[in-house]
Amino acid sequence: PHLLFDWVNNYYTSLIAHNGLKQRTANNYASYEASIRESMLSMNCINAYPHEITPHLIDEMRLYLLKNGRGMTNVARTVTICKNTIQWCKSKGWVNENIIADIKIKKSKAKEVVHLNKAEQEKWLLAQFEDITKDVANDRYLLQCETEMSYGDLGSYQIIKDEVGEWIFNKRNKTNREYWVPLTPTAKMIHKKYNGKIPKMRNKA
Repeated sequence: PHLLFDWVNNYYTSLIAHNGLKQRTANNYASYEASIRESMLSMNCINAYPHEITPHLIDEMRLYLLKNGRGMTNVARTVTICKNTIQWCKSKGWVNENIIADIKIKKSKAKEVVHLNKAEQEKWLLAQFEDITKDVANDRYLLQCETEMSYGDLGSYQIIKDEVGEWIFNKRNKTNREYWVPLTPTAKMIHKKYNGKIPKMRNKA
């Protein structure tokens, strides 16, 4: 039987290979693996097997990571990796039970979502900017408001027309999953303005 740490690596490697995740996502998994290794080394249990991982040990892991500067979300995802790894081992028949399956994941409180009302959106649509950078930033912001596309997906997408209407088609940059979004009048206006290639924003040094 393999140690938990070995299975963590096998689990996220197979997950990345199966889902075709982007390199950035793979790097995130690697960082969670590093957090698990670091915390288990600190608790002198790096040689623990999956069936030896208890709720108490997970609580100790959480405490160690929080004390060493990890945020609540990072800690929650690290614990989730542990839970999912053992559940994966169970599904393969390599362990009999997952005794940490019922552990609740503690995440940071969700931030309040702020929406633009119709009048506020009209102001942004009518806004005039002499600075081209501000103009592009405004258009990118409006396009996100209209389509709910993520910032990273604005640079590459397709417009597809069918009997129902026009759609934005793309694959998530982060997960490579397909999605379809209605092409609203505002989104269409911005799309035409940049010929479908809205410029990227770059931080000034």
